[in-house]
Amino acid sequence: MGEFFDWHRAAKGKANPVEPAALARLKSVAIHPFADGNGRFNMLMTNFVLRKEDFPMLNIEYKKRNAYYRSLERSQTRNDERSCLNWLFRRYKSEYRRCLADA
Repeated sequence: MGEFFDWHRAAKGKANPVEPAALARLKSVAIHPFADGNGRFNMLMTNFVLRKEDFPMLNIEYKKRNAYYRSLERSQTRNDERSCLNWLFRRYKSEYRRCLADA
């Protein structure tokens, strides 16, 4: 976990906040620090990073979780962050666009 937070401090401010938020989620999934509640922890980490940068938080709806899990699995088995990052970017963009339409 210490390495994770060191990485997060170093990554802060180097990219659009959605990228470090997505990477925080991907990296915290790999750590799997708890016997229970890892999914909730991963979502909290993602939204913590977004809120620290005054970005809207992300919600992954239950019906969209299978696609998220597939992108996560592809990233982990291929040792390539892009699959999960691309999925989270598209999901964030879709959610954010919906928020703008509601405003």
